[in-house]
Amino acid sequence: MYSLAEYPYAIKSDNLDQTIVVDLFRIRSREIQMEIHDMEIEAGYFQDIINLKEGSATIYLFKDRGNDFKVKNGDWVEFFGRK
Repeated sequence: MYSLAEYPYAIKSDNLDQTIVVDLFRIRSREIQMEIHDMEIEAGYFQDIINLKEGSATIYLFKDRGNDFKVKNGDWVEFFGRK
């Protein structure tokens, strides 16, 4: 996970030791799902499906990392509170 000013972004990694903290939300409205999807795609993210113990979930990732600060512990709330 990296810091893109006020927003976090993550890139896919095959390293299982690299983890991030996420919040899971169930969005029941198809219209709201599409609005969120469009917003994320327009911001430069791509959609991926991940498997969690709770089931599968959608996550929005960046393809490449920029020259941005790394969120070393993978917890955006903790990292952003320290800046």
